[in-house]
Amino acid sequence: MDIAGLVEGASDGQGLGNRFLDNISSVDAIVHVVRCFDTENSHVVHYLKHVDPVRDAKIIEKELVQRDMQLLQGLRRGKLPKGVPWDPRSYAQLAEKVANALTASGSVRALQLTPGSAEAEMLSHFRLLSTKPVLFVANVDEAGMHDGNQYTRALQQYVDARGDASMVTVCASVESDLATMTDEAAREELCAMYGIDLESDQGSGVQRIVRSAFQLLRLQHFFTVGTKEVRAWPYRAGLTAKQCSGKIHSDFPDLFIRALHWNYDEFIAAKGRRSRDIFKTADYVAQDGDIFEFKLRQS
Repeated sequence: MDIAGLVEGASDGQGLGNRFLDNISSVDAIVHVVRCFDTENSHVVHYLKHVDPVRDAKIIEKELVQRDMQLLQGLRRGKLPKGVPWDPRSYAQLAEKVANALTASGSVRALQLTPGSAEAEMLSHFRLLSTKPVLFVANVDEAGMHDGNQYTRALQQYVDARGDASMVTVCASVESDLATMTDEAAREELCAMYGIDLESDQGSGVQRIVRSAFQLLRLQHFFTVGTKEVRAWPYRAGLTAKQCSGKIHSDFPDLFIRALHWNYDEFIAAKGRRSRDIFKTADYVAQDGDIFEFKLRQS
């Protein structure tokens, strides 16, 4: 979901205001693209007249917290979202604790809620923006693509101090050129010019963003292989084979018998030929890159 930039005062109605903030309330994580190149080297003028990525990051975080405080005010008065199974008093009490934590430290992390606890589960229904995982994308010019610059170093220090976010450095102008090029020879020439190896672990900036986002959300892939299509299915790390089958269709876990399974590396080495079939039971914990063929009973 790509949404226009957020400006200072959005929680009070500036710019797109709360309409922007409401649009991202349902996302799993926030990718925050931060400018890390000088105005002198670009025709794009920063709206605050000078570049300061840490200042920009703090402005955004402040706006997210302010929006959350407005939401918490309603929850503290017992205004529960539809379908919430808890009583209004418990909901209001937790909203009070969260609001106090945001006021004191600007972060809910100070509450140190136990993962899986009733309060942690309740908090997930608040849909607070300030609790969502964050990936910072430092947008640099061509000169800063590989080694960064003073702005990326300052932003990296800020991200490290947070302790709950990650950061990727990209050059959006080069990424845009790569994305729009249809001539393969021209793409290869551009990659050679900027030292981009699309086959390496680093790959392009877009590839690094995708990998970092998957790590941030603890996402992995399993594959299904057919005669006409090979498809990758994202799932949260730790799911069983039975739970993974539900990513294909919600009825599959109820119909699950077992899963025909291959290891990706072995499958590629054998060029798709199998000497024997290996089956996994429902409680097998899926691994990144597993290939499944789910065996289901007839409904």
